[in-house]
Amino acid sequence: MNYYEVLDVNKNSSLQDIKKQYKKLALKHHPDRGGDPEQFKKISEAYQILSDPQKRGDYDNPSPFARNMPPGRGHRPGFVDPDELFKHFFGSGFGNVHGMRSTTVNFGNGMSRGGEVFQRSISTTIRGNVKIETVMETKNGVRTETTTQTDMKTGQSKRQVKQISG
Repeated sequence: MNYYEVLDVNKNSSLQDIKKQYKKLALKHHPDRGGDPEQFKKISEAYQILSDPQKRGDYDNPSPFARNMPPGRGHRPGFVDPDELFKHFFGSGFGNVHGMRSTTVNFGNGMSRGGEVFQRSISTTIRGNVKIETVMETKNGVRTETTTQTDMKTGQSKRQVKQISG
């Protein structure tokens, strides 16, 4: 999927242009307003990538290793529920849009990967204008927590990594 095409913006578009286009398309395609739920999800995913400078950079300059990774199932890790993103911009005035939610995705459950025991849990929450993503990883008994707070208006991120055990 080409995120620039989904939002109908070009690769040089500013964060303000991307935000403006997201608002326009999200209102048009929101399921509670008679829009297409799948298109609404695509628009939300595209916005989440293109509005985050780090994710946008990764998208524009993909790692050669990423091509060999299997596709995910369901919601992709690190993505906010489309209704939550919509609520952030427009409030909760539409039927299915609920109060603040967080999404948690677990990977690994102690699986062995190349001789390592690996487990990962990702939680994403939106509070006001701030998206908070917490990644808990355990590798061979060493547990780390990485918290990234992203201001959704400016796109600025702050990351904190701490070792919990090991």
